[in-house]
Amino acid sequence: MSNIAIISLRRDTNILEQICGVFARHIDAKPHHIVGISLWALHTHIYRQYDKSPRLTILSPVPNCGKSTVLKILRSMVWNPENLIDPTIASTFRLAGNHTLLLDEVDNMTIMKSMKAILNNGHEIGGFVPRTGKDGEVIKYPVYGPLALAGIGRLPVTLMSRSIIIPMHRSNAQMEIFDQKDAFYYAEIARWADRVTLDPNPRLPAQIKGRDADKWRPLIAIGNAVDRSMIAYEAMSEFYKEKNVPDIKESLLRDIHEVFMDANTNILTTEMLLGSLLKLEYSEVDWSEHQLTKTKIARILREFQIENRVYRYQGGTATRCWFAVDFEEMWQRYA
Repeated sequence: MSNIAIISLRRDTNILEQICGVFARHIDAKPHHIVGISLWALHTHIYRQYDKSPRLTILSPVPNCGKSTVLKILRSMVWNPENLIDPTIASTFRLAGNHTLLLDEVDNMTIMKSMKAILNNGHEIGGFVPRTGKDGEVIKYPVYGPLALAGIGRLPVTLMSRSIIIPMHRSNAQMEIFDQKDAFYYAEIARWADRVTLDPNPRLPAQIKGRDADKWRPLIAIGNAVDRSMIAYEAMSEFYKEKNVPDIKESLLRDIHEVFMDANTNILTTEMLLGSLLKLEYSEVDWSEHQLTKTKIARILREFQIENRVYRYQGGTATRCWFAVDFEEMWQRYA
């Protein structure tokens, strides 16, 4: 039986379980994702005790999946929060060292390429951004601090590798609406952070190494400190499994891109696309094992708002066809 216990919010329960209970009531996510978000929220209050601060990255393939709700709840919990949407570079590096940054709609950020250095450097203690002052003197702005990002698609690989990644999807579940007025957690978490003693180097499994170890070291230490080590370790294990299993939906988009490139065409019939996917040699997924069909392809692509259309392919009988132009935006995001 799983050690991950998500229980309703009660003031007399363990602080990690309290936070998990809040998220479980308001977002539809897997239990280990909820534990990961909750541990991260606690870490923002003690991050200076460690050399690395893992980023929290909340992603979905389409809008309206609950990403902004996660940030809204986090704003009531994390250390000194600052919510930003499409911020300037200057405002970001001036805020980064003194706040927990909550960046929403990062897929729409017009300056993401220029912002990467700031977001990456803030992952490690001592990170700074140099700028030249009016008198020509170089000013080093410290940017080490907690950061959560939410967006559609994928982020640069350098950010993803520094992140606890929370995938979210649209849900039919009836979740409670989060009301900021009901939030009492910040003061309790701050009191917890003032008195907690953390292990600077908690034991991690042998396979958790490098950047993965950097991300999980403070989170496992928190789990140990609140007497919920099994919950924290199991969550870490589940995240590690996800990291090493290809996402079927993303893999399908990437493989369809390969099929179009190999065929050197902008239009494929549904039969041609399915047949090419099943014969694709260099794929991270064996589509025959997944019993891929034309219906399954259409169902998955509909989640990315991509639909096939009736077309007289090469002047023949009208049939359902896929057009490369309809994939372009999602290829940019995922492929």
